[in-house]
Amino acid sequence: ALEIRAGQGGGGVGGYWTKSDGTRPAWGIDRLARDTVNVEYCEFITDPGDGSLFTVNNPYDELGIAFEPVSTVVPTLPADVTAGVGDLAKGFSIIYAGSIPTNSNTILDDSFWSVKNLGSSNRFDRVAYVMALEHPTFGRQWVWASFEPPFTDRTKLAFPITSKRMCFQKRVNHLTVRSSANTNVTPVDNVDTGNIEWYPNDYNNALPTANAFDRGYVGDGTKYDFDDRNSGSDGTFYGNAAGYACFQIHNFGLNQTLFAVNHFGRTDYKPCIGIGNKPGDSTNLDWTFTENAPDYTVRELYILTRDVAPVVEEAPDVQVNEGTLRLVDTGGTMPVPADIRAKVGALADGYDTVYYSPISTKAAAAYNGTAYAIDNSAATAPFDRVAYYLEIRKTGESESQWVWVSFNAHTQDRTKLGYPNRNGATFMWQQKVFNMDVRANVGTVTDVTGVDTGNLEIWPSNYGTGLGIADIGGSSSTFDFNDNGANSTDIGHGSFQIHNWGAQQVLFSISHCGGSNNDIGLGIGNDPNPPANSTTAYDYTWTYNAGSFDIRNLYVFVRPAVAPEDIGHLLADTDVDLAAGATLDLGDSTQTVHSVTGTGTISNGALDASTVLSPAGDGTVGTLTFADVTLVPGTHYRADLGDRLDVTGALDISGLIVTVNNPEALDRSQTYTLIQTTTGITGVPTLATTLPSGWKLVRRNNALLLLSEGGSVLLLR
Repeated sequence: ALEIRAGQGGGGVGGYWTKSDGTRPAWGIDRLARDTVNVEYCEFITDPGDGSLFTVNNPYDELGIAFEPVSTVVPTLPADVTAGVGDLAKGFSIIYAGSIPTNSNTILDDSFWSVKNLGSSNRFDRVAYVMALEHPTFGRQWVWASFEPPFTDRTKLAFPITSKRMCFQKRVNHLTVRSSANTNVTPVDNVDTGNIEWYPNDYNNALPTANAFDRGYVGDGTKYDFDDRNSGSDGTFYGNAAGYACFQIHNFGLNQTLFAVNHFGRTDYKPCIGIGNKPGDSTNLDWTFTENAPDYTVRELYILTRDVAPVVEEAPDVQVNEGTLRLVDTGGTMPVPADIRAKVGALADGYDTVYYSPISTKAAAAYNGTAYAIDNSAATAPFDRVAYYLEIRKTGESESQWVWVSFNAHTQDRTKLGYPNRNGATFMWQQKVFNMDVRANVGTVTDVTGVDTGNLEIWPSNYGTGLGIADIGGSSSTFDFNDNGANSTDIGHGSFQIHNWGAQQVLFSISHCGGSNNDIGLGIGNDPNPPANSTTAYDYTWTYNAGSFDIRNLYVFVRPAVAPEDIGHLLADTDVDLAAGATLDLGDSTQTVHSVTGTGTISNGALDASTVLSPAGDGTVGTLTFADVTLVPGTHYRADLGDRLDVTGALDISGLIVTVNNPEALDRSQTYTLIQTTTGITGVPTLATTLPSGWKLVRRNNALLLLSEGGSVLLLR
């Protein structure tokens, strides 16, 4: 069986994207854990057959952070719904509520809602839908369906209208259903047999082709049910094509439509509405072609989310069972991935992930807002620096090319750090940037530190070869690091480029990223072979080569600005237990940790005063290892007899407060090594325990020892 550990972030699982061959993968995952591309945007998840796991790490797991609902309040819903749902509704809050109109016009302009609360940026772990209807024949009916959110964008939880560029057929997990007794709906708890069909365009009752989906469910190709074929025809992104439209949630495991709203995709359409499979109709189970909205006297729809927040305890425990827990001194929630940190070193310290984009071969994903597998742009914490990392690898080659560029922040708006044409929210940057650092493994890119010779060329529009910035040089007859003619509103060729004008170098370019149908060009360093049939372009303007790479990863980071008093206190209230072989990496900084126990390794930094060290924990004997660690005076060492700190290199123990937990067990025939270094031990510690007569704490032979120095005195006359 295949186990999947889903990643935290902006989604990318189960999206409805169109590949260049016309097929539409509907169940896949973005490349956060492996660098082998087999579609342009997402990978199918299949059992490798060898028992291995496909794992996408949740960055929160690195700190052992759990989440819980922020509230236990029951939202205001119709009384019969509240009574029927009970405690399932606790913690949910209403983000949309309204009476479904009898004419599609106010659905299409998203104006019929009486409640629209989209301002929250809180993380949420479940979404719920409530439909309540009253009908002369069917009476009053209601249904509740809740499940794990298919995406984290609240605006895409409502009707799939073309302005939102959304089109989905996919499974949903942990489905829970309740309903009134007079519906054709079966209550279920926490099942994985839910699915959604949200189309703004036409669809038919045929089954999707085998190539289009890896759904894990199959409907009836002769009926309109839970598994119908989207038949959009715009050829790029099917969320843009207007048509019949449907907004349906199903339990495919029971062949049940939970609720449906159909026929709203164009103006002046009369919607179809229903709960459960349509009674008396063996062909249109999902209420397609019913067009019955005026028949209902009540047509209420509610959409809710359950907000969650990290569990905060007085002294949380972190158990590091294996690998390395690296502390990032910014309070950020998603640090730079380890493989990137390994390449750029300390330059990555303190940065937090805003975007991760596995770059498609076409610009449709950037244009439609689906380009980001990780999207933390809703965060509001101030930041002082911005960083970009691009990695590409040509198909068939073993080594990738990469570049890291960081500089002082030129904006505080995270939404304007990515593609310049997302969901119609265009913007433009043509300016210098300062205090720039560059690292790359491409010979034509010069590594620099702290230079003021960076510049941005990021816009959605067409542009020319003229000089856009007056005093940085460049050629007015070639496309290079200094072009002009762009604007912030028009969609055209598009440019996403960062340069070092002082070295006359393109640092990286994502070109031709403006219009939805554009073929993307990628490059690091000046293009060594610009196309000969167009105006010379060293910045990849005419090089539409994205399809020649099997790795195309773009990351955008910011470095949050942290109050000085908060630096180094990420684990100040935390007890850390290090298993054998595990490492606590202090991030080349001074850190306060409430306590460190276990038998692992502490590395790369300083432990501040008040940190308590207790190998294996009080009452248990063990050894903690230090690698490149110093101690600030006031650090505490609580030792049971037999405990030890093994130190690679030297250690200054000035001001170290030593407590012996069990002095009554001291044996005068034994010498106890509390600290052993490889090259030397200096400084005077403070002994906080009264030892039996004759016992001393001494430095000797690169070690800190507990020993008894006794003997007889011989008097000579």
